[in-house]
Amino acid sequence: MKQLEDKHICRYCMGCGAEELDTFIPKMNCSNFVPAYSDWQERYYKALKEK
Repeated sequence: MKQLEDKHICRYCMGCGAEELDTFIPKMNCSNFVPAYSDWQERYYKALKEK
């Protein structure tokens, strides 16, 4: 499994589990997003501001 950067929304998702595939490409946007944290938006936007 690849290490996901904070700026990719996949880091805050527990939806598809595709990050375990070798051919996985992290996304900034996803229609199948299932939040893994209650404060995922705060974490995501804070990471985007830092980059």
